[in-house]
Amino acid sequence: MKKAILAGLLIALILPCPSAAQDPKALTNELSQRWGKKPAKLFVATSAYDIRVNFDGKPMDELVPACERYADVVVDDVKVSAKELRIHATRTAIGTDRRYNGFPYDVLVRAALPVGWTDGDVEALVIRIFTPKRLQLPLMQTLPNVHKPGSGIAPPKGVFTPDPEMTEEARRAKAGGNAVIEFTVNEDGTVSDVVPLTTDPYGFARAAAATTSNWRFTPATLNGTPVKLRVRSESSFCMY
Repeated sequence: MKKAILAGLLIALILPCPSAAQDPKALTNELSQRWGKKPAKLFVATSAYDIRVNFDGKPMDELVPACERYADVVVDDVKVSAKELRIHATRTAIGTDRRYNGFPYDVLVRAALPVGWTDGDVEALVIRIFTPKRLQLPLMQTLPNVHKPGSGIAPPKGVFTPDPEMTEEARRAKAGGNAVIEFTVNEDGTVSDVVPLTTDPYGFARAAAATTSNWRFTPATLNGTPVKLRVRSESSFCMY
């Protein structure tokens, strides 16, 4: 009898126990309610769309360190299956990459889930993805007669948006980095009220602000009428 009990205990210790908390559908609903349609920070590389991360929340693809950044996004939805976490988000700052032509663009984050994961494991992973060491940016400025990105406003479309040039300070130091700039796109597509939101020792913010001042857009519209829109732009300075 004692041998039978001991054998049963050994089997129980050896065999993996199913997690009663593992419910992908319920967890999807919970995470979507918690994160959906909310602003967040997301680790991306320049022009990245499909981002694979490991269970530590770190990107698996090789990135150029000087071009890594934490981008402002709005989380669209979070989905959990038995084997994978998928997060869809939309970047809120326009980029200079020609493929996107000045529009905000979508980002997909994927993480493979290990066997035996629990709800707590996945919740912690989402937090690691969205709350790493990151730059805290101020709230977008509120200016008279200037709209902010939102429902019903068609965003501006880049017409002339050259990338800022690498600064001499950065060349000498062989350094890279990025800068975030906030500005207004006027009804005629010109740019005004340019404000750097980041600081650095290499002049990246200064160079980005100077270049952004000369950008030109097809203006944002509301119900077909051109309007002023406050936007943000991210520029990368990379040493390849």
